[in-house]
Amino acid sequence: MALDRHLRGIDHLLVAVADLGAAAADYRRLGFAVTPRGRHHGWPTGNHCVMFEDGYLELLGRVAAGAGRHRLDACLERGEGGLGIALATGDPEATAAAWRASGIAVEGPLDLSRLLEEGEGITLRFRNVVPDSRELGGFLLFACHHLTPHLLRRPEWLRHANGARALRSCTVLAADPEPLVGALTRLLGRAARSETDQVTTFQTGGAPILIAPPEDALLLHPTLGDAPPPGDPRLVAASLEVADPERTASFLRERGFPVRRIADGFALPPAAGRGLVLEFVA
Repeated sequence: MALDRHLRGIDHLLVAVADLGAAAADYRRLGFAVTPRGRHHGWPTGNHCVMFEDGYLELLGRVAAGAGRHRLDACLERGEGGLGIALATGDPEATAAAWRASGIAVEGPLDLSRLLEEGEGITLRFRNVVPDSRELGGFLLFACHHLTPHLLRRPEWLRHANGARALRSCTVLAADPEPLVGALTRLLGRAARSETDQVTTFQTGGAPILIAPPEDALLLHPTLGDAPPPGDPRLVAASLEVADPERTASFLRERGFPVRRIADGFALPPAAGRGLVLEFVA
């Protein structure tokens, strides 16, 4: 009998940054509306987010000394960039049970909250289910359930001057894809998986996840440039839907960004997105 994992697509992508304030400023210059800084309770980390109607980007960095989670420091030793993927779950207890039944070791559900440091402050609360990253070849992927979804998005946070409105897909580069592909097959189900040459795609119920070795990642995302140094799998690209790619490209060029045409839109190199390739497609 098929397991019901209660997953609803990608909730958000995590981007590791060395300086939260500078990263937020960079994303504002790219034309994104960026949320106020949030500070995680009990953790030395904080974030700024780029919200869409469905999904978002989380710029994650340190705001205090102390032991952190999600291998942020190890990621930053390799340089800023994609840190991991959070899937959306409607029932974290059921997701945890299904993932354990698949043979994957998981923590949780774990309670987490963050305070938005603005005005009187707002606390957002979550419950996360976190597989052991060692079972995913060192990659960070977890399931997130929002306990305060009504506080997560404001209209002004969804109006992006560059026209971005949704997350379309993301790509993980893996020198040895097999451990990650095998683990994701167990976590998401064999029916969610498909292959095209050396690229494996996982349907999540929303934006798909692509797993690619270096040579294929470079073909998929020509602005990636040199492949990252060998190491754990790494999130390297996010494809964002925009209303009008030509208008988005003009907006970015006017601000001095090196936009490059790709098959279905335009793309920026990793340096513009704090280590993450950003693509803007119709």
